[in-house]
Amino acid sequence: MNYEEFKEKAVLELQKRLHQTKVEVSEIYKNNSTSYDTIMIHKSNKELSLSPCIRLKPYYNDFINSHGKKSFEDILQNIVEEYHNALGCKKGNALYDEIKDFNTVKDHVICRLVNRLMNQALLETIPHTEYLGEFAIIYSIVTMQNGDGVESIRITNSIMGYWNITLEELHEISLQNTIRLFPKVSIRMDDLISNMIGEPMPEQEAESCNMYVLTNSQSINGATVLIYPDTLKEFISQHHINEKYLVILPSSIHEVIAVPATDLSMIDNFLQMVKEVNKGEVAAEEVLSYKILVYNRIENSLNCLEEE
Repeated sequence: MNYEEFKEKAVLELQKRLHQTKVEVSEIYKNNSTSYDTIMIHKSNKELSLSPCIRLKPYYNDFINSHGKKSFEDILQNIVEEYHNALGCKKGNALYDEIKDFNTVKDHVICRLVNRLMNQALLETIPHTEYLGEFAIIYSIVTMQNGDGVESIRITNSIMGYWNITLEELHEISLQNTIRLFPKVSIRMDDLISNMIGEPMPEQEAESCNMYVLTNSQSINGATVLIYPDTLKEFISQHHINEKYLVILPSSIHEVIAVPATDLSMIDNFLQMVKEVNKGEVAAEEVLSYKILVYNRIENSLNCLEEE
């Protein structure tokens, strides 16, 4: 049985088992146009039904790799169990049950920064705000946040259609919440490395490592701190930086690296560095940009630069 046959059969059989639901396979876009297939099981009697996203390909791989030890019925039962477990986790959570009521969820809406051109298909389906031409700010509802991570629901045009608010109002509220829920953090690169290896870097190496990491308190989608008001201005004051420029290297959607610079003579080197890191070390869905940003401390301005 190939993957397409598996998908078709799974939908038909699940539809028989799960009454009063609509079962379908949907392609879910992740960041940067990466995607995956999910089984979507909607309550047929609800106008707006949020379905648990059950990834289908791992179940197919499990079925194929078991070499007959797991039957198709076993796989179906596992999918049904995941669906019911997911429903149990969401039961009674007003963020799911009352998602059409903006007042219920407004304290939990947040924003995050993504690449605009790499997400064109996704951006057609969701409210967003352009930033510096290179980026887009998109919006989500945080349903869980703890030491293990963050769970959220992406705000789509469909969800936005139930709320009597403008995009500008959504942006303002989500930015305030993001600043509150995910405070900005900055640390010298040498201090970060020392913390990771459990001992101080050699003094000569530490002195030459004039870089800083900017992220948020949870190190998840931390590059979004760039849109917080006065982030770079406050960063310069906090770290007593006197250079005219800050070169911002978009290392991933989770953090950026800031390099103080007296001039822009190293721009080509920085561009090459970003290109190599993005292609060799950053997962496709976590790339933020192949451009770099330059903050002018004197003019208090931030701009994108790229190769000619």
